[in-house]
Amino acid sequence: MATFWGYLNVVTVEPVLFLFTMSLFMQYPATQLLVLQKVCLAKHNSTALCANLSEDTEEENEVQSVAAHWNLYMTVAINLPGALMSGIYGAISDRVSRRSIMALPSIGIILGSVSFLLQSHFIHAHVGYLLISALTIGVFGNVGASYIALMSYMCDITETSSRTKRLGIMESMTFIGGPIGMMSAGAILQHYGFEAVYLIIIALNSSIILYIMLRLEEPLKKQVIPEGISRNVSPNKITWVCRHVYDSLHRTLNVYFIKREGKKRRYLWLFQLLGILGIIAFAGELDLFILYTKHSPLSWSASTIGVYLSVRTLLKGAPLAVGLPVLFRYFSDRSVRFDLVLAMLGLVSIAASMILVAFSHTMFMMALVACIGCLSGYPGAIMGSIKSKLVQPTEFVTCGLTWQT
Repeated sequence: MATFWGYLNVVTVEPVLFLFTMSLFMQYPATQLLVLQKVCLAKHNSTALCANLSEDTEEENEVQSVAAHWNLYMTVAINLPGALMSGIYGAISDRVSRRSIMALPSIGIILGSVSFLLQSHFIHAHVGYLLISALTIGVFGNVGASYIALMSYMCDITETSSRTKRLGIMESMTFIGGPIGMMSAGAILQHYGFEAVYLIIIALNSSIILYIMLRLEEPLKKQVIPEGISRNVSPNKITWVCRHVYDSLHRTLNVYFIKREGKKRRYLWLFQLLGILGIIAFAGELDLFILYTKHSPLSWSASTIGVYLSVRTLLKGAPLAVGLPVLFRYFSDRSVRFDLVLAMLGLVSIAASMILVAFSHTMFMMALVACIGCLSGYPGAIMGSIKSKLVQPTEFVTCGLTWQT
């Protein structure tokens, strides 16, 4: 029993990432299927026809083409504001509070899910109204701000020698919460509809906020306040906020231009570029995967998509949760080069799975895709750890220690 409580005391941000990822992976497929449903109903105004859209290839291609465009707009509406606000929130978090930034994305998901819920209830409303929900989620930082804050919190409380292992374990929560979320979303969508999914997402993110408030403490004993700004909010709140935003953007850019020891600045630029490319690839794959599997000849149901995505994500999580700790135990004297080799293996795994999925027309081939892509979680944990060693502790959030895979 004492050992159990000892392990429990070590747990910090892992439940936050678990619940957030679970809600996120419930939201993504539900929202994409909601877009597809709205586009089809707008064109045909027939639920029966939309349920059997794969029987008419020409109509299916047209509806999916329009839906793909709206999914692109949704992605831009979420990710562009999310990227900008993540940098701003990140710099403020380095100076003021980690916990506040952790809670902001969940607040955005709650507000966005309320809007999605209303849009799913009024199913014949124009699909363009979904952009309001997307923008709301993006303004609150979305997954970018969440990952940055969580990884930075972990970097604050861990030693350099154990950081890669702890980040790997934390990252594995994505591959545990994700499958549960996707499998749940598929089953709930098929039996109870969109509204039930969004209600559960709201409940999960409310639990995250309560956990952060009641369980987590600020990791830094001494918080640094931007020069010239008092701890007491100025009576002119607009000026005070603008100065914070300006300071945040200035510090975000400054991280990449200040002189660093050796070639650290060059390496930081390189890893940031790789991270951006990874995010673009991840967003594109996520947007197209559900449409691809809904299209003939696969024509998967919502529950089949949920089960497949769950199994695929579990296969990605196992090498992180088990593989990395075992490797680091037997290679305790490893170098950064060893970490980079693991990251490259992960990238090869991602590329090979993406090539194969383009030629997959059967369940067996799709199963091979999931197996081949099982190492795709390595780049995120490893590159986040390496980036944390290139900057100062107060710059963890500002440099954006994330990689979406």
